[in-house]
Amino acid sequence: AARAARPARPRRDLITAEQAHAVVARNAYEVVERLHPNWLRQHATEATSRGGASGVAVFYEGREIGGVNALRDMPVEQIVTMQYYDGIAASSQFGPGHDQGAIAVTAH
Repeated sequence: AARAARPARPRRDLITAEQAHAVVARNAYEVVERLHPNWLRQHATEATSRGGASGVAVFYEGREIGGVNALRDMPVEQIVTMQYYDGIAASSQFGPGHDQGAIAVTAH
């Protein structure tokens, strides 16, 4: 017997435009706050305990624009995707100093 395809499980590292528009939010920060609040939290690492990098970085169309508060100035309508990178992946993708992680936004 053929098995029915199960719907794909939502990815923990990605917010799509469809997901962003499905929540009541005034800006990208509120979208993340509602769908993946853990993305906004600083994670304790050895580097931060020694005074290293602080906070999750936000990249908009490949350019670093600041920390998570930069998402407050981003309208929901602009979001195509938002992807979270943990510290290791962020440092690999965006360079050293991103050990707290990063959120990369692609927009219209």
